[in-house]
Amino acid sequence: MKKRFVVCHSAGTTAQDQAFKDWLNSKSLGWWHWISGSWLVVDHFGILSAMDFRDALGQTHPGIRSLVVELPPGDVSHKWAGFGPNTPQNSMANWLNETWSTD
Repeated sequence: MKKRFVVCHSAGTTAQDQAFKDWLNSKSLGWWHWISGSWLVVDHFGILSAMDFRDALGQTHPGIRSLVVELPPGDVSHKWAGFGPNTPQNSMANWLNETWSTD
């Protein structure tokens, strides 16, 4: 069953963020990172926990503050709002509509 996570952390370096992206990609996770220090993550296999993300951040971003929240299952299509680029070539909302919001 698909799981959704909100991952937040204090500022890291570009190299630390890249290391976290590499970890996410190694787990075949979907992710959105349009806001610094904030990630929306989809685990399509439903095997990871909030603690797994916390531990990964401990490796990629040692010593920083972090918070990971797992959202309950269900439709989230009308439970978010945001403002950012919205052009066909550069839309902040495409991933949210196509991946995050769908079950």
